[in-house]
Amino acid sequence: GVSTERVMQVEMEPWFGVPYTCEPVPAALVQSWHIGDPKMFHQKGEAAAAAAAAAALHLPPRNPFQPSDFALRGGVSGRSSGTARQPTCVKKTATVEVWHKLDDAFDTPRACVMVATGPQERGGLASASEPAEILLLAALLQDALREDTYLAEMFGLECHVAARGRRLVIRVYGFSHKLPALLERALREVATHQVDPARLALQQE
Repeated sequence: GVSTERVMQVEMEPWFGVPYTCEPVPAALVQSWHIGDPKMFHQKGEAAAAAAAAAALHLPPRNPFQPSDFALRGGVSGRSSGTARQPTCVKKTATVEVWHKLDDAFDTPRACVMVATGPQERGGLASASEPAEILLLAALLQDALREDTYLAEMFGLECHVAARGRRLVIRVYGFSHKLPALLERALREVATHQVDPARLALQQE
């Protein structure tokens, strides 16, 4: 005789050739997800726990690195004159040097900031292990910033921490509007970083 079971149409996924079927989710099942059907749980209290978990679900917060200001800064005089701009020192003290170079070659609201921090003395290494320690610190900082850099990369903004000799170099580049926020986050991490033994062990591998 003819089977009374519903015949499902099997389709073929075009890229990997995997067969699949499509069917609507029963309305009763969807409703049970909202209210926590006690019959779907085996142990006492599971329904209440599921209801509490469902109530805690929410959309993620707004990405703080989403730019909205795309205005250009600095004009186009360098490009129109055909003269390559040179970096200029805008501030110099006993402990800080700040250099700036306007790049208006492509008329895009992008910027690149590099911050180098380290000892002032020009002597030799403090110990034979110092280069490895600086490399490890850079890796730990980059790891600690991973959640922020993930959010920033969604909008074309990147941050990298690297070791250069005895110094740490923080490079932030991309759309300029939210670049200061990401740079501030990176500098705050450098100033307040607390080593997590578990992350340290992971980086040492």
